[in-house]
Amino acid sequence: MTADMTDIFEAIYQRYAKFRGEQDAYTLTDGRLYRTQAPPGADFPYIVVSNVSGIVHEMFSGEALEDIDIQFSIYDKFRNDATTASAIMLSLIAVFNWCDLSISGAQDFIRMRREGMQREICEDMTHVHVSQDFKLERQVPTWR
Repeated sequence: MTADMTDIFEAIYQRYAKFRGEQDAYTLTDGRLYRTQAPPGADFPYIVVSNVSGIVHEMFSGEALEDIDIQFSIYDKFRNDATTASAIMLSLIAVFNWCDLSISGAQDFIRMRREGMQREICEDMTHVHVSQDFKLERQVPTWR
């Protein structure tokens, strides 16, 4: 089975949409999770998921265990602090750190683990950007 970034994004979106509560990422962003870039004029806050390193099809080819780095980037209007963006990030960490993602049609699965985080406020003080990196590692079930 060959997986691509569309398969991985679908698995990420399904998990993101599944965990709902009062202060979860899905509710705080009203379901706005985009792959690679947000559409022009997207409402704030929103999340963009990007593949920052690694080749997805190599992750599932033969015995290759190519890891992939992805980044969740949260964008929000700056309102004297980054409270909403920080709450979204904490929710994403709770949902995705050390989680196992099943990829449709694959026997293997992907384990996500948290790596570096960055936060920046744009120069004109109108927007905040918080990003969290995750490493995706192919896991081969022991029953195979």
